[in-house]
Parts: sequence; structure tokens; C-alpha cells
Amino acid sequence: MVRMKVRMTRIQKLYVSNFLTGVVFWYGIEKLFMRSIGIDAIGVGVATAFLSVFNLMTDIPAGIWAGRVNSGHPALWLDF
Repeated sequence: MVRMKVRMTRIQKLYVSNFLTGVVFWYGIEKLFMRSIGIDAIGVGVATAFLSVFNLMTDIPAGIWAGRVNSGHPALWLDF
């Protein structure tokens, strides 16, 4: 067996971390859980739409605010 030594830069590690945080495995599990507690398909759709809109409405202003407050340093503490 051949082992390859992979060296990643910090930005590559950040890309991998960001990708793995956004992997969509959770969405399927969440929908199955909602169905198991009695929420029908329309309720799942409404909840998903609400969460998507809420996420969009909070991410954009938080990013703008982080750019203004901490322009010289990365604002990692705002990544919630």
C-alpha cells in the first residue's frame, strides 16, 4: 500500500472545512425527522422556505457588519 503525503495550505483547509460544514446530508435527516413527528409534506416545505429566507436575511447583514467592524482582521467569531 502506498501512502501519499498531502500538504494543504491554510486556504485549502478553509475551503475543505467550509465544504464539509455545508454538506447536505443533514437536510435529508432533518426532513425524515420532521415526517416522523407528524409534519406533512407541505409543513416541511414551509419550514424549509422559512429557514432559507431567515438564513438569507441574517447572513448578508452580518457579513456587511463584520466587514465594517473588523476590516483588518478576519471575523471568525461571527461564523455561526
